[in-house]
Amino acid sequence: MDASDLPPESYHLDMLFQNLTLSDQPFMGSPLSAGAARDAVEMATMVFGSQGLPVMVSLINSLQPLQFSREMTESLITFCRHNQPVIIMGGGIMGATAPLRLPGLLCVQNAVVLAGLTLSQLVHPGCPVLYGVGGSPMDMKSGAYTIGGPELSRSMRAGVALAKRYGLPCRGGGALTDSHEVDFQAGAQSAFLIGEALSAGVDFIVHGCGILGSYMAMSFEKFVADEDLCRHALFLRRPLDLSDLEVEVKAIEEVGTAGHYLTQERTVKFCRTEFFRSPLMNRSSYENWEKSRPRIFTEKATALVEERLRDYKQPSIGEDLVRDLSRYVQMRKEEIGRQNNQWSMTNGQ
Repeated sequence: MDASDLPPESYHLDMLFQNLTLSDQPFMGSPLSAGAARDAVEMATMVFGSQGLPVMVSLINSLQPLQFSREMTESLITFCRHNQPVIIMGGGIMGATAPLRLPGLLCVQNAVVLAGLTLSQLVHPGCPVLYGVGGSPMDMKSGAYTIGGPELSRSMRAGVALAKRYGLPCRGGGALTDSHEVDFQAGAQSAFLIGEALSAGVDFIVHGCGILGSYMAMSFEKFVADEDLCRHALFLRRPLDLSDLEVEVKAIEEVGTAGHYLTQERTVKFCRTEFFRSPLMNRSSYENWEKSRPRIFTEKATALVEERLRDYKQPSIGEDLVRDLSRYVQMRKEEIGRQNNQWSMTNGQ
């Protein structure tokens, strides 16, 4: 999510710095402008070296209908020159920036993604590219952009098929909702979309956890709830293991019709690993549930968030590297400040 409490011209520096120093997880570059893209490349080079290996991915959004903004185009060129993967998003708002019906949406999406793909390969042949699929309707009553309905699932499935047709990995889906709180709507919409993304064959999901209000907000409670949802969806995708079927049949013969499986050797062996276990979902009887604390889903999620904050340990990347990154961020903020002041004086503001 955008850091709305920081200056928009430089908040990408703070986000990149926090990504690189507070986490050892994969991170995304900043495509807000050519300058922001260069900052991402420079800071990543300080951490990972200058071998030209892919170390981050960036999201290049089209400016529908059928165009890219100057900022996104320059960012795409910058990242591709340094062999950093880009996700080229087509999609659009059905009925507003893209045709209202799905066939038309797919046409403009495909045209925009292939145009971005062509540019990326002209800049750096072989630069990794992901086909971005999407497209949701504008609510015709309010004019609001919506992402939680079944329309996105349909456009995503069709877009994945196009990406596979070209032999490209694709980005799509997520635990998305139009709801503004962690409620039934948020859970239901997120579950449908995550399940559809996995079923359709999406390779890369950006907004897998935490989204509320049609991308306009995020929730820490929903983040941990969506993690649980993702584990649930992946559990459903596990292939059926028939490798020890003969052993299972032997156990059935041993128990016969008069015994039970509770103390059977294989029950003891697999009872802690075979079934899906959730820290948030209730499986207790009503009596036990009524006595438990916390017992409400959102209360459990809040407690889990607090536990993670207590247990968090900052990864060590070296004091010298943190200091160098901090100096770079401060230097660039000062440069951006001078540029903004010069622009204001030139334009009489």
